[in-house]
Amino acid sequence: MWLKFFASYVVVIMLAMLVWGAASSVFIEKHLLQSTEEQLLQSGEEINRILVNLGPDQITVSLLRLLSGQFEGELYLTDIEGMVVASSLGRKNLGLMVADEVMRDIRAGKNVTQAWENPDAEERVIAVATPIMTGDEVSGAILLVAPVKGVEAATKAVQSQVIRASLLALILGALVSLGVAYSMTRQIREISQGTSRFAREDLGYRIPVITSDELGEVAQSFNEMAEQIASNTARRQSLLAGVSHEVRTPLTNIRGYVEALRDGVIPLEDRDKTLDLIHHEALFMEKMVSDLIDLTRMDTEKYRLNIERVNLGDLIDRTVLKFQQLAASKNNRIEVRCPENLCLNADEVRLEQLLTNLIKNALQFTDEGVVEILAEAKGDQVELAVRDNGIGITRDQLPYIFDSFYKGDPSRAKVHTESGLGLAIVQSIVKLHHGSIQVVSEPGEGTAVIVLLPKNGPKDL
Repeated sequence: MWLKFFASYVVVIMLAMLVWGAASSVFIEKHLLQSTEEQLLQSGEEINRILVNLGPDQITVSLLRLLSGQFEGELYLTDIEGMVVASSLGRKNLGLMVADEVMRDIRAGKNVTQAWENPDAEERVIAVATPIMTGDEVSGAILLVAPVKGVEAATKAVQSQVIRASLLALILGALVSLGVAYSMTRQIREISQGTSRFAREDLGYRIPVITSDELGEVAQSFNEMAEQIASNTARRQSLLAGVSHEVRTPLTNIRGYVEALRDGVIPLEDRDKTLDLIHHEALFMEKMVSDLIDLTRMDTEKYRLNIERVNLGDLIDRTVLKFQQLAASKNNRIEVRCPENLCLNADEVRLEQLLTNLIKNALQFTDEGVVEILAEAKGDQVELAVRDNGIGITRDQLPYIFDSFYKGDPSRAKVHTESGLGLAIVQSIVKLHHGSIQVVSEPGEGTAVIVLLPKNGPKDL
């Protein structure tokens, strides 16, 4: 590609020099013709005054030759009909007739100019005819014919200079074009290398952004795309690793219980308890798979919410009822503060799922405490907050709490048998509704999860 750029620059330079040379030649030629014409017209006026003052009897060949020497050409006199009656060449060309269209302009008192190539002398010739005035009447014409000196020489000089300048410009232009072409295609080469490496699954490679033009924007866009793909790939790998890790433990437990039952290791009186444990592990796996399916679906661009008018107070009350037994088992108290008839446009099923996960998390990490559920309207948004006075979250753990399968305290995994996807699902639901979520927590003091949702629902739905 750089060779094509280079060749195009060289061709443009050559065309520019050719156009400049042709334009210069035309300009020089036009300038010389105009200069010669003006000189002949001036000489014609002077000769006309001299002849009028002398009178017809004083006009001789010697006088005409003397006058023609002023412009280094030939001088002819014609009568009113256009016949040549006197010449600076003596009797040569006497009796010739000037063209009728020329004489019509002369009789009208106009000057006439014509230029042509003289085949005998191989040079450009210009002729100027001016009327001879006798009083107020035209009695004839003065015809001055002179070569246009220097036209060919000036043209050749211009062409010679153009050739020299073209060669110099071509050399300098070629050097500059090489640099420019190489510089312009460098970003393209980097993009080509980047796409090739990315195709070989080198997801960590990023294209150097060399220019700030459209190619630089393409490179930057590619890097952003690569960053997103790498992030998604890492997330999928992490998710797969998390799923494998989380599934392994309950499967191992189930297999151990089943083998113990089959081998008769477990006493008869403990079999019901063992079956309950197997059932519990199966429910845990079912819940995790269900959460994983929900999370995967909500992370796709094709997922669509079922937006409807939701009474938030009724939804909160209905959700809280499901946790009364869990709250009582841990001596926790659930308090709800929500204005009557607080409504918003949202997916009611997903909003209930969000509340379920937040309330369950608050109850799990709170003992003999209070879980508050607060809702209020704030302009065109609705704020929903779930607060507890439980064990809290350390600051270094806060950035990771929305990651799938993240458990900041390993001891929690032994006590609380949740899938580790609850907050990740909450975050996805908030994003789908075009809302925002914030977590504020202090170890030993409790945690507050604050969700802001648009009252009128997502704008693109």
